[in-house]
Amino acid sequence: MVRNVAAAFAEYSRFFALGTDGMFSDFSNEAFDARAMYAADQTYVIEDALTPTGGSPLFLRSGSRDATTIALANLKSTPLKRTDDVLKAWSTAQSSPTTLGVCRYFDADNSRHLYSIESTQCASFATADYGNEGIAFHVAPAGATGVCSADTVAVSRYTRTANGVTFEPHSAVTDAKFAAFTRVTAPAFCVPK
Repeated sequence: MVRNVAAAFAEYSRFFALGTDGMFSDFSNEAFDARAMYAADQTYVIEDALTPTGGSPLFLRSGSRDATTIALANLKSTPLKRTDDVLKAWSTAQSSPTTLGVCRYFDADNSRHLYSIESTQCASFATADYGNEGIAFHVAPAGATGVCSADTVAVSRYTRTANGVTFEPHSAVTDAKFAAFTRVTAPAFCVPK
């Protein structure tokens, strides 16, 4: 059984938000990391993939496992499955000149979320009548040379345009599942390690 670290961190964060002064845990390392992430206003972003028969994977990235995600995961045909990608990123409360907002739109027809750091792509999602869910989280931009600082890890952006709308999956690792997409040369952004 694989531990759902993102869910554990979300639970710890709720305790901290309530003003908890101390706690007992069998997983002290996670509790300490969660406290540090809460103080820095960071959150885990979980990636799930839905792969239609004969089609390319559709990705959903979210900081929570809501009822819709659980329902999609329980489908008998083409279920939504967890991938190995879990990003650590700033939550919506973080905002400064050194971070970039990642927009989030919901494509109800295909039950998936679309994310981007590019304003033009966010505008194309809006033009396609996808539901605007605001800024999903904030990330640090890569340097001018495309290199991330020592305390962050590079996340690459992959693009593919279909029916006039550009889809953008992001990943911290190179994976064959993005074979149908074009990889942007420099890292799209950097997320805290």
